[in-house]
Amino acid sequence: MPVVRWPEPSRLASKATSGQKGTDLAWELELPRVRVVVLEGEDAEVAGWLGDATADAAVLVDPSEAPTRAVLLARDTFCAVMRRDHPLAAEAVVDIADLTDDPLLLSTGGCEPHIRELHRRARSDFRPTHRVRQLSTLFSMVRAGIWVTVVLGSAAGMEGEDLVLVPIEHNLERSLYLCGPSDRPWHPAAAHMVDTARSRTRSAQQPPVSRHQSSRQVR
Repeated sequence: MPVVRWPEPSRLASKATSGQKGTDLAWELELPRVRVVVLEGEDAEVAGWLGDATADAAVLVDPSEAPTRAVLLARDTFCAVMRRDHPLAAEAVVDIADLTDDPLLLSTGGCEPHIRELHRRARSDFRPTHRVRQLSTLFSMVRAGIWVTVVLGSAAGMEGEDLVLVPIEHNLERSLYLCGPSDRPWHPAAAHMVDTARSRTRSAQQPPVSRHQSSRQVR
């Protein structure tokens, strides 16, 4: 299918995490004639932008049901963020109950219900010390050596060399879907992005062809 460069760029609404960092560039490299502008927001904002046509497509997190024609982009789990000199920094996983001695910073990015549930599963009191909107500010405060925080694993790469992300034991999973609106025709670029993502996902799921199978096919 030919790809057309539309006069106005397609607007993709996405949660503000490093999992979407450079998304506009990535799409434009794969679909060079599609222009994408990424609008970063929290979960409720993203769904609202898609609903009122501010965005042509969106990455929705844990929708109540998968939207029609949506494609599953990724599944994400939670990690504790701490300094490299923290006693638990070298652990393969960490029980969230073991973090109760450290003041907890909480992101206001929409993950609070999940982090509450992680504490409930661990039978640990949920007592955030501060709520912070910006992920970069969260990391700076942890870097100062006073607090720890819990973020999605897709934030890996933004923490810097002096911090580590350690997976949470008895974790929870979030699903990220790329889709267009449910109540109006899709922008052609949005449809093309979804189709491309679906094709890429199917290709990644294909089992590798063994050398023996490959040689038989050549014959």
